Amino acid sequence: MPVPPAAQEPEAQTAAPQSASSFNPEEVLKDSGLVLIETRPDAALPEPEPEMAVPQAPRRRRERRPPPPSEPLEQVETRK
Repeated sequence: MPVPPAAQEPEAQTAAPQSASSFNPEEVLKDSGLVLIETRPDAALPEPEPEMAVPQAPRRRRERRPPPPSEPLEQVETRK
């Protein structure tokens, strides 16, 4: 009696190891359904939009401190 094809043992599928020189990323990506997108380093960058100049508030002028007194300094102890 012949054995139906579904009952036969499936043949083991072994992937042949690829050497580093024969690795093709486009083929691997195509098989997986992914798309490789590469950018060119010499591509022109888009010019940034000119920023509107934000008006700055006028600077406040600080009052100058009066000069320190010209009398001699006095040392004060704070701890006993």
